[in-house]
Amino acid sequence: MDGLYRVRPEEFVAARTALVRELKADGRKDEAATVAKLRRPSVVAWALNQVAREQPDLVAAAIEAGQQLRAASDAAVAGRPGALRAATAAERAAANAVVKAAAAHLGSRADATTPALLATIRVAALDEGVADQLSRGVLVTEQEQPGFGFGLETDGPTLTLVPPLEPKSKPKSTAGKASRRPAGSTQPAKGAKAPTKAAVAAAAKQARAEAEAAKAARAEERARKKELAARQRTADRLTREAARLAKEADEAEAAAAEARSAASAAEARATAATAAVAELGAP
Repeated sequence: MDGLYRVRPEEFVAARTALVRELKADGRKDEAATVAKLRRPSVVAWALNQVAREQPDLVAAAIEAGQQLRAASDAAVAGRPGALRAATAAERAAANAVVKAAAAHLGSRADATTPALLATIRVAALDEGVADQLSRGVLVTEQEQPGFGFGLETDGPTLTLVPPLEPKSKPKSTAGKASRRPAGSTQPAKGAKAPTKAAVAAAAKQARAEAEAAKAARAEERARKKELAARQRTADRLTREAARLAKEADEAEAAAAEARSAASAAEARATAATAAVAELGAP
């Protein structure tokens, strides 16, 4: 039954019909009914199914990389963006490897279907059902691009530029003494230790590093979101075009089947007529 998903999309309906007839002839009506309900895979789904069957490690690696990117995105939202850049690069490399393998099955349609291929691979990292179908090579349709960064939709965490320094000892109460200091004075209360220059410099350096990392993560998010939005528009247009062509193909296939049936009937009548003529002309 799963072998139907090896058949090219344009041949799927005919192969499914033949299998249904075979199962019915064998008395396996329940299986025949199940097969009859199988949907023809889209071109994108079919190409990914072939990769999953021929190079399953590539598909598994892409799904795993997508899950790692989701985890890194969540960590970045929580204020830990350190792993985001590496996870993004790893996910892109793994997804592109699957796209390249699928291109071998798509021929001239490879470039046009790239956005849909990438979107489907990335959805598989988030959706266990899609991941299972893809891994088994029985995917029916491509998926829409998931949320940018697999859920990373914010501008990044808010950073405290200079974190508060913990005093080494509990400062003595200065109640009643505050009034003795000039208004607006920045001098520490008597008995309180001012932070050292080294501590302040270290805190400032750490804050700058965190701010730069967050800024880089936000810039990369914006660029990636812009790129994916453009690709999504292309994917939507191609999906509509593919649906239209698939419908036309189904109609053409049905018409061809009807024409073949009519031709067979005409041939049978011609053979019968020829036999009749031969019989009448016989001595």
